[in-house]
Amino acid sequence: MSTHDVFKGQFEFPEVAKNDFSTEVLDELEIAEKNLNSNMDNVDLYNNFVETAEACRKKLKNKYADQWTDPGIATAEKKGSKEDDDE
Repeated sequence: MSTHDVFKGQFEFPEVAKNDFSTEVLDELEIAEKNLNSNMDNVDLYNNFVETAEACRKKLKNKYADQWTDPGIATAEKKGSKEDDDE
């Protein structure tokens, strides 16, 4: 999994990802991600990762409303755009 990189790449301006707040939030996600990657069969690590990712998503969206795009929304928009192009 590389959710940390996906979240980090969602900033409109990459420099914002280097701010103290962003770094702290993304570090929490990276730790949960590494823990899960070390033992993908562990349900507790999976649940912790999901909770951490959701908390990070909320924190980043609240702090950087217009400067950070939720990856789930961005993916859905791209998918919808592609389907429109196919018609």
